[in-house]
Amino acid sequence: MKNISTPLQLHIFDVDDYTLKIKETLLSLDLNTMTPMDALWKLNELVKIAGKK
Repeated sequence: MKNISTPLQLHIFDVDDYTLKIKETLLSLDLNTMTPMDALWKLNELVKIAGKK
């Protein structure tokens, strides 16, 4: 009989510099006032931050 352990669940926002920066940026956004172009620029900025990790 195999001993099956439960898989480790990873958290989306583990505390490190990059994910903390992404979380802070996401929480500070006012989506109701952003234009589609503003949203794309912000998304590009977040992708660059995530790519540094």
